[in-house]
Amino acid sequence: MRIAVFTEDDQARQVAAEFRRAAEAAGHVVDELTPALVGPEEAIGEVDLPHELEARVRAFTDANGVDRLVLCDDQSHHGRQLTRGLRTRLPVVVIQDRHVDYRHRSLDAAAAAHGRLGDSGPATVCVWGPATRRALAGRGPDTAVVVTGALGLSDDPALLRAARSAVHRRAAAPGTPLRVVIHGDGDWDEAVEELRAYGEVEFGGDPAGADLVVTATDALYPRTLRAGVPLVHHRPAATGGRVLPSLRHNLIRTTGDVGELGEVALRLKVDGRFRGDPAGEPVEHYLAFHADVGERIVDAVVRAQVPAAGSVVDGPTVDRRSLAERALDDIRDRIRRPRSLAVIGTDFGYVTGVAVPVLTYTRDLVAEGPVDVRYIDIWAFSSVEGVLAAIEGCEQVLVNSLALFWRNWLGSRVVAALLDARVPTSVYVHETEYVFDHEAATRGVRHERLLDLLPRLRLLCVSRAQADFYRKHGARDPVVVYNTVPLDDHPPRARKRAGERPRIAMVGTVQDRKGVDLFSRVAERAAALPWDFAWYGHRGRVSDTALVSTRVDWRGALPRRRVRAELAEADVLFLSSSDDPMPLAVIEAVQQRLRIVTYDRVGSKEILQGVGGYRGFGEYTPDAALTALREVLADDVDEAGYREVEELFAPASFAERMSTALALAKDGPAPRVPAPTVGALDDATGTAHAEHLAALRAEGRPADAELYERALLRRRD
Repeated sequence: MRIAVFTEDDQARQVAAEFRRAAEAAGHVVDELTPALVGPEEAIGEVDLPHELEARVRAFTDANGVDRLVLCDDQSHHGRQLTRGLRTRLPVVVIQDRHVDYRHRSLDAAAAAHGRLGDSGPATVCVWGPATRRALAGRGPDTAVVVTGALGLSDDPALLRAARSAVHRRAAAPGTPLRVVIHGDGDWDEAVEELRAYGEVEFGGDPAGADLVVTATDALYPRTLRAGVPLVHHRPAATGGRVLPSLRHNLIRTTGDVGELGEVALRLKVDGRFRGDPAGEPVEHYLAFHADVGERIVDAVVRAQVPAAGSVVDGPTVDRRSLAERALDDIRDRIRRPRSLAVIGTDFGYVTGVAVPVLTYTRDLVAEGPVDVRYIDIWAFSSVEGVLAAIEGCEQVLVNSLALFWRNWLGSRVVAALLDARVPTSVYVHETEYVFDHEAATRGVRHERLLDLLPRLRLLCVSRAQADFYRKHGARDPVVVYNTVPLDDHPPRARKRAGERPRIAMVGTVQDRKGVDLFSRVAERAAALPWDFAWYGHRGRVSDTALVSTRVDWRGALPRRRVRAELAEADVLFLSSSDDPMPLAVIEAVQQRLRIVTYDRVGSKEILQGVGGYRGFGEYTPDAALTALREVLADDVDEAGYREVEELFAPASFAERMSTALALAKDGPAPRVPAPTVGALDDATGTAHAEHLAALRAEGRPADAELYERALLRRRD
């Protein structure tokens, strides 16, 4: 394919160079076009230049058989003309080349800045993150908005490490004067006078090597994060119409007056510490990180299509619903979608997968419309009052995982305060029975506090079995929402028929709970068979008694897209975990139509049992697993069954369930029931526990009743 890239300035040329490398690596030919197509010796008026430029670009594309036109801005002096003039002849794709998600202090300022991307009706716009995608929603009926990340930024490992760095501490000795760099136009006299008390102040210098960077309107955060330098977004009342969004990161702080700015500088100079904003949207809503940004953009360019004849419309998409339908949908939307949501957790990374479903959900919220999402990292706080202040005004609170109660001393105290204040609070539960029992044995008082709170909490679970497990421990009416993973538009599909040498794959951390011993022993038992075994994931803790077979190809941690490509060449995902409520690897395998084998106690059985291409094994032994592998290799994947499961875990479906489940908590927390002792189960205060215990016995579940009774005894002790 031949692709022409139109560039107008140095930043666009840098993006074009990154795109060229990715496109040529994929076998495409890339031509760079500039306004220099109209030579300086030609006498062309400014009014005629855009029209002349369009004619010459059109002639070039026709003469050279260009298949796609790529540019960085369809609202620039020339971009608008090129987009509107050529979009009916060939697909035009716009690549976001700089930050565009600013906030504005007045309606006039917002209107003046509106329309930098997507307004001229390109076929596709490739954007940095879901916040931009949300901003472009509805710009044009035939424009696809694809979140690809930013070339040269989202795929930079150094920037990724910095964006997920720990709390910042200045390298210089305490008391050393600061080097402060100020960027941006405006009246800085008052700020400079304040900052000079703490060191040297300069304008427009290189952020690298500075101790502190201050800006009012320039989007410098990719540069400062990469350099590991603290950044202050200063927003005094005199700031003009445009301000930067609130970003939650430990190297980014927002200040509103020079006094607050001076306090930040003072602390940084005296003890070397810089405390970022604990609230706000994370950087990844504006700058999504992917290792393969170039490939994603090239894929979007290749897939772009010319709009159907007569369908190109200038202006926003026309809403064809009736007034009555729109009014009813607005009410339903208000019931389902929170307008403000605080997510409290201990981990907002992508290494373990704990944050993936919640971040996918919140990105969907952000992309669909205005919503105040605040990410509260509990480690950034030292008091209950500080956490409550950060989430003040939020109509919903979502605690992401029970780890909050076990890992941090504030966890139970914060949640108890929210429940006492009747703030709708839900907990999205990831923890397995194995983890729950381990924490019960090691966390003591913190675990007891969690047990006391369980009857008052709205638990959101990833499987029915998990919900049943937590009911045994006092949870009242948990809701099963399942989970999700980011949905690839076109995930590579596995082959329909198993190869002559079947490849058996596992995805996950190499550790005991993931079944490294079982996987290895199955590989050893299959030594006489023409089977290959591979495990994708970083090395974790493996006990000395576990077998780590040399017959397994231990591939280590690989980028997600690389793993996807490898799984497309596999024949079975053999999830050897002994305990996993709803593994994300299985959901991705369903998207790829890969055969799947799991242990029966893994939550996947609930939604895949009886579907062609899936097998479970009831005994956690190598022989039982090997039998399941033999059977599934002879089976065909049930396309309709897999598609149904795929729809269940699609981000949009998950978001609908999550928002609806969160709305259930608006009725207020469950009544607070004092924890009864076994001897007082028939007292009025213990009625709820007594009824639950009696129900377990009546259902013929003595083991569960005994477990529940032991939990009550632990509370009394």
